[in-house]
Amino acid sequence: MGQGSEQMVDDHEKATQYLYELALKLLELGGSDIFITAGSPPALKVNQLVRRLGDQRLRPQQTMLLVRSIMNDRQVREFDQHREVNFS
Repeated sequence: MGQGSEQMVDDHEKATQYLYELALKLLELGGSDIFITAGSPPALKVNQLVRRLGDQRLRPQQTMLLVRSIMNDRQVREFDQHREVNFS
C-alpha cells in the first residue's frame, strides 16, 4: 500500500482511499476480513489467521475517521451505542 497508517488519516477522502487500498490488499491475499482497532495496526484475516499490516498503531482519532468514512446512518447509531459495528 502506498502510505503507512501514520500518514493516511487526516481527512475523509484519504481515509476512504486508505480503506480502499486495504480492501485491494485483502483481495490480493485472498482474505476475508479487515480489522480496524484503535491502539493496533490495521489487520487482515487471511487463511483464518489475522495478519497485522506493519507496526504502526492506529490512534483513536484515526480509527474513528476510518470507520465513519464508510458508515451509513444506521451503522453510526449502532457504533455510537455499542462502540463497535460489523460491516458484513
